[in-house]
Amino acid sequence: KKCNKLVIVEPDYSNCIADFNKVLYSSTFFEEMPPSFPRYLLSFFKKRKKFDRAILFDGRVGINYFYFFTEVINKMWLLDKIEDYKNITLIIGERTFNRKYFQYIYNNSDLKNYNWFVQRDGEYIEVQELYLLRPMQFEGKYFENLKALLNKGETENVSRRIFLNRSIKAKRYIENFEEIKPVLAKYNFEITDTDDAGLDYQVNLFGSVKYLVGLHYSCN
Repeated sequence: KKCNKLVIVEPDYSNCIADFNKVLYSSTFFEEMPPSFPRYLLSFFKKRKKFDRAILFDGRVGINYFYFFTEVINKMWLLDKIEDYKNITLIIGERTFNRKYFQYIYNNSDLKNYNWFVQRDGEYIEVQELYLLRPMQFEGKYFENLKALLNKGETENVSRRIFLNRSIKAKRYIENFEEIKPVLAKYNFEITDTDDAGLDYQVNLFGSVKYLVGLHYSCN
């Protein structure tokens, strides 16, 4: 979607505000989390970054691993639908930008050649002409594109048995995990937690797996 009016991109979830007090529905992801109105008012007394044209790539949605792959990174396949996109500023929140998985794709694709602006926490941005991207969830061709981008070739030995675990700090974990460990050992399952692992490690790991077991929401 193209917005041909002055838009203010707020820093919490990069919701776009037009006509002073109207949040553009097409820019919202978490509808139950509206931007802070008091902070928005205070921003009028501070200097803002201003752009004539920009593409909103992401705010903070991408800090969630699942949403990053279903909602955010697939926007890269839509960029070429915008005329002269390589010369237009792409806005991304610093928390998403600094995630290991984004940095891996950024450094191993054409994304590093684009004109990025990293929106800091608390920073409001004014844009005169803003483009909003919303790829279809779970679109097969996007998955295939990403798979091809990350693919490092066929793994010769696809035989490993992996149990994907999650630590207590992840909030979703197995309370009686010690009772499960003997069963996993009996069937030769390796126990791993990829929470802090880089994307390159995960690509290599799961490319060598024959049997993968994990608890619900392990993908996050």
